[in-house]
Amino acid sequence: MIDLTIDYFFNSRRDILVSRQTIPGTAGFNEQPFVNYGKMQNKGVDLSLSFDKQFSDFRIFARSTFTFARNKMIEIDEPEVQFANLYQTGHRYGQQFGLVAERLYEASDFDADGNLLQQHTVPTFFSDLKPGDIKYVDINGDGYINDNDKTAIGYTELPEIVYGFSINAAYKHFDLGIRFQGVANTTRMINDVNFLPFARTVQKGNLYEEVIFDRWTEDNPRQDVFFPRMRDYKDSHNYVNSTWWQKTCHFSG
Repeated sequence: MIDLTIDYFFNSRRDILVSRQTIPGTAGFNEQPFVNYGKMQNKGVDLSLSFDKQFSDFRIFARSTFTFARNKMIEIDEPEVQFANLYQTGHRYGQQFGLVAERLYEASDFDADGNLLQQHTVPTFFSDLKPGDIKYVDINGDGYINDNDKTAIGYTELPEIVYGFSINAAYKHFDLGIRFQGVANTTRMINDVNFLPFARTVQKGNLYEEVIFDRWTEDNPRQDVFFPRMRDYKDSHNYVNSTWWQKTCHFSG
């Protein structure tokens, strides 16, 4: 009547074909050669629970499944970088990297001439910084906000968790079934040109209701708005990969 299955798996792979990244240009290669050099580990668990019972002319069957799988890149021939937060080795395959959004700048962060106060770290993506723009965390502590402050954020677009549940009830020649499934531990960056308004000039940009009702303005200086301060073009400060645009995905149906 009740059946429970639990499977645990651990897989360690080596000699994965990767493009070498640590060969200097003086070696004379036009393109980096591919070699069997990569290493990766995968581990996880599969669970399945089912219930099946017959009551005279009535039968009920239910089943639930749960899968968790996590991988880690052990070796990808990654070149040495200046800051440890930039290393991909040791993270998931496809790990998303970006800046950590702290909040939106407020008027109190600027002096009377509109210049950013000296106690704040200096963003280098854009010079026209104003209230309503995104304030990022200085991850490496060098006093500047740039690509060196990017770090592993969120998950990947491939879910680590997949789950589902179904139930079927039957009476003689009639039956009814319900299915539910979903994923978790997955994130997606939504700062691409197909989503952001004005990203392809005013004539081609996509416009959404949130642009009117859920964006930062001087009359609406909230910290929980969907869009930061808007410009009529894609600026290089507010729309870099960051936790502001990273959304957690939970699909079900």
